[in-house]
Amino acid sequence: MFYVKFFTNHRNIIALFVIFLIALFLRVYNLDKLPINLHEDEILSGYVGHFILRNGIDVYGNKWPLLYFNKFGDYYIILPFYLSGLGVVLFGPNGLGVRFFGAFLGALAVFPVYFLSKLTFKNAVAGLCSAFVIAIMPWHIVLSRTTVEGLMGSTVFAFGLVLLLFFKTKNNYKYLFLSLIIFLFSYFFYHPFRIYTPAVFLIYLLIYFKKNNKTKIALPTLMCLLFTGLTLFIGLTAWGKGRFIQTSIFSPLSGVSIRIQEAIFNEKSVVIARIFSNKILGYSREFIYQYSRYFSPDVLFVRGGNSPHFFVPEQGLLYVIFLPLLLLGLYHILKKDKGKLDKKNLMMVFFLLFLAPIPAGLTIIDSPNIHRSVFMTIPLSILIGYGLFQLALIPKYKKIILLAVMSILIGELVFFWHQYSVQSDRATSLVRNDGQKEIVKYVEKHRKAYNKVYLPIDRTFPLYYLFYTNNFNKEFAKRIKFNIQLENINNVFFVKSECSSSSNIDMGLPRILVIDRHNCKIPNGLRQIDSIVGANLLTPFKIYTN
Repeated sequence: MFYVKFFTNHRNIIALFVIFLIALFLRVYNLDKLPINLHEDEILSGYVGHFILRNGIDVYGNKWPLLYFNKFGDYYIILPFYLSGLGVVLFGPNGLGVRFFGAFLGALAVFPVYFLSKLTFKNAVAGLCSAFVIAIMPWHIVLSRTTVEGLMGSTVFAFGLVLLLFFKTKNNYKYLFLSLIIFLFSYFFYHPFRIYTPAVFLIYLLIYFKKNNKTKIALPTLMCLLFTGLTLFIGLTAWGKGRFIQTSIFSPLSGVSIRIQEAIFNEKSVVIARIFSNKILGYSREFIYQYSRYFSPDVLFVRGGNSPHFFVPEQGLLYVIFLPLLLLGLYHILKKDKGKLDKKNLMMVFFLLFLAPIPAGLTIIDSPNIHRSVFMTIPLSILIGYGLFQLALIPKYKKIILLAVMSILIGELVFFWHQYSVQSDRATSLVRNDGQKEIVKYVEKHRKAYNKVYLPIDRTFPLYYLFYTNNFNKEFAKRIKFNIQLENINNVFFVKSECSSSSNIDMGLPRILVIDRHNCKIPNGLRQIDSIVGANLLTPFKIYTN
């Protein structure tokens, strides 16, 4: 009996490792060039992270920051910066270096998903199916390849959940303390986990509480209170609430306050106005609208979210075949398999699914935002994986059905990869600062032949220049200004306009090089000598001299 159990476990371990390799391949293959351009957030993360590791200070001169990096009042959490910086140490200033640890942590998600599914459905094969689902999920793959902190935090947080459930099943306090450490770590990856952590401990107390075992519940109660207090404390600080203030439904950008004022103006009675046109109703309805969009079949299975630099044309966040698998899994959960499941763990999975988009539902920018809601991929993969597992248990025509489903799934995977690797680069080129890498290479090659070179500052162009020239000199900590502004690097000057030629450049100086965006007017006194294009041939940079 021992040998049978060992063989079975051994086979499951091998299968899980193979799934991990599939996930890793889909996340690291051609990672340097796909997506073709590093988004400005990726450049920021890689450059600042490596700058700190090399010099012991950030680009503003702050020594070893631990809580945040303040680019422009939005206060990025710092830990992902360190990981990207470490990747640059290992692989150099390129896409692979910046993105590697995000991709690696994305692939690691198969392990906590496997254990969460196995513990919930009491079946290792169901766990393997769920792990396979997240390994090939478009939503998860796209974000794994773009250095997003929410994706990295999701894996870390999921490991914390596994340890919390191990504590419940194995009654060993070491799992509880390890989960405490990991949940605390998640606070330093992404803002929503500061909401998820106390919420998970609260629901843990409600689901697993036993009156005859108050000792086992004491520490989780204490943790719930401590994490709640920590979240409230962070939420009261400028760096803790900075990004939320900019993007939330309570900001003027949402338009809710304007609509309320318009409705009040149209009312003849003050009492009626207070009943039907008040802030509670206005913001509640806006939240419900934003929150519900994350469960829209159109968003999930057809068009995807509204995050421009993650856009994949004609592709949903999930494969269409996942929908019948999800429905099949839900059918067996609700109708057939009630006695075969761990009901409390299943309640936790559903709680996570409905909890995950709450922080995203409170925001308005790029909504529905697939980054802020990325933790939905964990419970969704568990439920879809269970539907895939149920296919193998169908009594009739099992092989035919499995062959048909897997054929469709492989076809959708091939279609997704084509759309992602061929079409998305051009579709996202403008929001990914297309052509800036090529401009840096061109200027570095030719700048010594000119007295001055003028470049459009265009958000974080100076950072692109420093990154792609591998320039992490400590002296820039004294020169880089708020919002990553920099006047010049050697004889390269950054103009605060996307049209360098329209600014106050020194036309009287002989041999100057001026670089403009494609939509700039042809400048007087200059002649075009070249043009540089990136992925999008319709948006070239134009190069002039006098």
